[in-house]
Amino acid sequence: MTKLALNLGDVVSVVGPGALFGIGGAWLGSIIDMLAGTKYRQIKTSSLTGLAGAAGLGSIGLAAPPQQGQQQGQQQGQQPPPPPPSTFPEKMEDVPRYVKAFRGIAFSRLDPEQLRGAVDPMLQHAVKGMDGKALYSYLTRSGQNSDEFGAYRPSPRALSVMASLLPDTDKRQFAIRHAAHLNLEMMPLQLCWNELDKNQRDTLFTYFRIYMDELAQTAEYPVISLQAKIALDAVRRLLNQYGKKEHAAILAALHNHHDADIQQFAHEIQQAQLQP
Repeated sequence: MTKLALNLGDVVSVVGPGALFGIGGAWLGSIIDMLAGTKYRQIKTSSLTGLAGAAGLGSIGLAAPPQQGQQQGQQQGQQPPPPPPSTFPEKMEDVPRYVKAFRGIAFSRLDPEQLRGAVDPMLQHAVKGMDGKALYSYLTRSGQNSDEFGAYRPSPRALSVMASLLPDTDKRQFAIRHAAHLNLEMMPLQLCWNELDKNQRDTLFTYFRIYMDELAQTAEYPVISLQAKIALDAVRRLLNQYGKKEHAAILAALHNHHDADIQQFAHEIQQAQLQP
């Protein structure tokens, strides 16, 4: 598996200064409450940043910020470049670029040695104490009801940082991989969410939630169960029924890539385990 080696300055730009200096702990506190009970309770009150914020959630890509890119383009007499491809798409034509950028960031690997110098050791300890199902469940948080689902925006950086904190051959890497693909599979629904009525949203959310929960049962393995596939197929059929055929087609394509990718990822891990 390919490593993405970065110097410390690059690590800081990806992980964020909060990971170095500690600003709040809401994200980490929520992890501790959900996963560890009182075992890591002291972490919640320490001055750690939430990894979600520290990892630069949402709109900032690995490329230059839009303002910087615009200034460079204006200086050279060129048109400003388009927004960073990691921003959540607003139009269907933006989907391929977003998917490519999301995968490129989420499936990269920061240099573990340098990352350990930028992420608080207590956070690393907490992450390493999670099992695969808990790790997957947190990385796929999407709200507790359909009203919150449409506003959820995943972070490819958070996935990359999590993966970098674990050994490459650790089976929990599958949980992170499943989470990355699931976050992309949410996108076709989210792009048409506000165009659907409440009953339609609730029905879609119910079946997609079943799919999410079924994936959690095999989070540490390169498996998508029959029950999970049945639930996702119900989502696809509902999208077609609601007149969102393009969204249904994108969902099917993303799921096919999910299925193929975890098989390839399993092969890569197997090859890595065979190396002396």
